[in-house]
Amino acid sequence: MKEKFIKAVEQNNFESAALLMAQEYSTRIIPPGIGIDWADTDQVKSMSKKELNQIKSFDFSDLLNTDFFVNRLVQIMYYDNMIEHNLWNSIEIFLLREKEAINCPSLEAYFKQKEFNPTEEQRIYTYLVTKRYNTYQLNMGKMLKDTNYKPLPSGEYLISDSEISLWKDLNEFHELSGKNIDNFPKTFATFQKHKAEKDDKYLSWIIK
Repeated sequence: MKEKFIKAVEQNNFESAALLMAQEYSTRIIPPGIGIDWADTDQVKSMSKKELNQIKSFDFSDLLNTDFFVNRLVQIMYYDNMIEHNLWNSIEIFLLREKEAINCPSLEAYFKQKEFNPTEEQRIYTYLVTKRYNTYQLNMGKMLKDTNYKPLPSGEYLISDSEISLWKDLNEFHELSGKNIDNFPKTFATFQKHKAEKDDKYLSWIIK
């Protein structure tokens, strides 16, 4: 069902994708979702439309990308919200189908300030998770009439310094892993341990 769902989403047939879910889940003894009658196709269509409208309400005006790419981001979020519930996996699935890179000057300025050159996946993850957070804050603020719910200021992103530090280590691990260094650790945890200690093993890896 997943592959058929992905193909439908790629073709912007979001309602058809939702009906594929309904067909699959309505036959399960314990289907996913709370309060959803998967046999009720009208309810499923309504849910799908609500999810799509929510995602399309994201402010993509800071992107200098093609409409096709922006639509690809919508597809990623729709697939993630409806099926995957793991944004990293959803990005990876759809990036395999995309050659255009994200072009967001404020995002690049943010990472430059943090002295970090992220991967394309990390850029898109940071961008989308921030857009989702900001939209949630705006909607909750309106619904509850509570001014404490605020989106992040323009140019700020929902990624902590500790996460960026982890990503730096992870990117370095993957880069060094591809250099066929003798006795280089197979696990990221082992690599982190030696890097934290700045021991002779780590120093020997980075000078090769």
